[in-house]
Amino acid sequence: MAGRALGGNGVGDAGSDSLIRVSVVIPAFNAARTLDRAARSALAQTMRSVEVIIVDDGSDDDTFACALRLANEDDRVVPIRLTENVGPGRARNSAIDVARGEWIAVLDADDTYSVERLERLTSSAAEHGADVFADNLEVWWDDHPVGSEIGYDDLILSTLSPLTLTDFLEFSSPTRPDRSIGYVKPIFRKAFLDLHQLRYAEDIRCGEDWLFYAGALLRGARFCFTPDSYYRYTISSVSITQSRVRVVENVESLMTATARLEEDILAAGNDGTEAALTLLTKRRRSLSGIRRRQRMKRLILDRPALRSMVTTLKRSA
Repeated sequence: MAGRALGGNGVGDAGSDSLIRVSVVIPAFNAARTLDRAARSALAQTMRSVEVIIVDDGSDDDTFACALRLANEDDRVVPIRLTENVGPGRARNSAIDVARGEWIAVLDADDTYSVERLERLTSSAAEHGADVFADNLEVWWDDHPVGSEIGYDDLILSTLSPLTLTDFLEFSSPTRPDRSIGYVKPIFRKAFLDLHQLRYAEDIRCGEDWLFYAGALLRGARFCFTPDSYYRYTISSVSITQSRVRVVENVESLMTATARLEEDILAAGNDGTEAALTLLTKRRRSLSGIRRRQRMKRLILDRPALRSMVTTLKRSA
């Protein structure tokens, strides 16, 4: 087999790393339907010096078989199989720990890159002396582009480079995905992550990326941004249904991430602490409101009499 298949603990022979510029990390759980397209978009980059690390996060479909097929075709593919579903944080960490590239780039298993993305971002990152560099997201509904995800004016986005932690918090709305920089998919300088021992939180399954980005800024990362869109973020009826089902659990994870960042900011005692804590208080209140509404909605729907009343009212409206 051409690729390096690593076992459940993610340990294997790293091989030569002298030519690898970017390690693309793809966490994949039951992603057999979309993984091939995602991985091939990374392999088709104009920058050829990449490795694509696919982490099967305990899937019970053909995700790992797909990863193995890709590895047989292209020796830049590194398949890793985890024996149980541990969530996106640990899956990404498993890949980062064995990554050989100068840069780490995350790609979700149902998304894709434009063909020049990594060349553009690494070139811009070098030009700006960045530790973290992000582009905007091009939103696709299944196979059709529908616009940009981060809907701020390009001029505003341009002035946010480099980002401060306060900027990041101010422009990361928990209730408006189209107004949240926290949804971007930056590239990270691997040396920076290793120097600061920075990894994704493994005990939360929503907001772990937002917390990771904020953690980089808290540790002094130079975080730069372009309003250009090279990451294709895919929305489908399946993903929308799944997010609606998990909404209460997702809010709880976001609350946990917010509380953890508050603790980290207080411990660091950097300049701008008061402003950052004020923004986190605002974020926590927004999340608390969402949690209250969702709990009430679940309470109503769990009671047959109330559910019947709501249905009747909707029909009469």
